[in-house]
Amino acid sequence: MVTVSGIKERLRKNAVRRLIRETEDANKVMTASLTKLGAEPHDDEGAAYFKALGIRPTDNKKAIREAYLRQMRKYHPDINKEAGAEAKAREINEAYTALTGAAVRYNVGEAGLITEKLLNNIKNNFIKAYQDRRHKDYDKLLTSAGYNRDNWSIVSGEIKEYANWRKAFDALEKKQFGPILDCDMEIKRLYGANSKMLQLEKDAGRLGELKLNIEKLEEMRVLSGAFARALASIAREVKDRLAEAEDENAALMKKNA
Repeated sequence: MVTVSGIKERLRKNAVRRLIRETEDANKVMTASLTKLGAEPHDDEGAAYFKALGIRPTDNKKAIREAYLRQMRKYHPDINKEAGAEAKAREINEAYTALTGAAVRYNVGEAGLITEKLLNNIKNNFIKAYQDRRHKDYDKLLTSAGYNRDNWSIVSGEIKEYANWRKAFDALEKKQFGPILDCDMEIKRLYGANSKMLQLEKDAGRLGELKLNIEKLEEMRVLSGAFARALASIAREVKDRLAEAEDENAALMKKNA
């Protein structure tokens, strides 16, 4: 027999499941976005370290330590006598040392690894993406003028559009950094929802699930917040660095239009 209390119970259970699923989805988006932003096309050493331990870039120090111990219990030469086990153990040790000892951490406590190297990669990748965009925009401008600067007077509108480099910069910043900023907002929303559900939930099993989930969300919230601040700082720094040369170039183009 269907009862009102039974329906409410099912709704609460589904709400908890949905919250946990959305938390995992947000974590996947954050991990994928950070991996893409900080990618090193010619250096996959960092990816190899994460793969060796079976972890993700957003995992905290506790998770890294647990993964290290789990892998060593499997491949330590005193335990595993199979061929290749010793080499695998050395690989695991190297990965653990690199990710915990050599990493220079950004101020995010225990909630993940944000290294100076990663932030530099993000900055350099962003600068390259901006330069590539400006080159494409310039080629488009020349195409409009028939690759003849004498014809620039007939495309003065396009020249003014190209000279507005800040507009192009802001659009690229939104495209490159937007997913992380959106993810930061989503994590804050999930954290608020989880906190409210903890106050209302009476079932011991679901309370346990919610407590574990909010611990995960707290780590994600600290990490995404730190990255959001770091990305804003990177954007300001790059924009300030570009300003003088871009403004001078824009003024020259407008003068010759």
